[in-house]
Amino acid sequence: ICIFYYNSMLDWNMYYFHIQLLNNPSYWLRDDDGTVVKQKGDGSFPQPPDGMLVYDFRQQVVIDFFVQKCINMTKSKYIDGCFVDRANQELNSGSFSKYKFNSTDMSTFQAGHNKMLGTLQKELGD
Repeated sequence: ICIFYYNSMLDWNMYYFHIQLLNNPSYWLRDDDGTVVKQKGDGSFPQPPDGMLVYDFRQQVVIDFFVQKCINMTKSKYIDGCFVDRANQELNSGSFSKYKFNSTDMSTFQAGHNKMLGTLQKELGD
């Protein structure tokens, strides 16, 4: 069994779909001031010094983008499933404290994040 590691908050730049995300700036999470949200990951892995992009799960197109990347990985004979890290992180967690989000944006993001996880689980099966 081989599981693909996928972070639901951080756009790790070692994956090929990082380029696709870069080419779709409308998929990037922005706060209420329009600031692009970036987060740092585990410091033992190479990453941009200012942090990584965060997926904007307030948008259905981003939910579909994220789900399809995992599903596509499992279509090979080498990958059996996906492990989605930071599945329980929300915009009101400490790492997002420097950004401004109103309560509607926070709840819409959380609902989209949960929808993505549910859709992915349904697509992959139990």
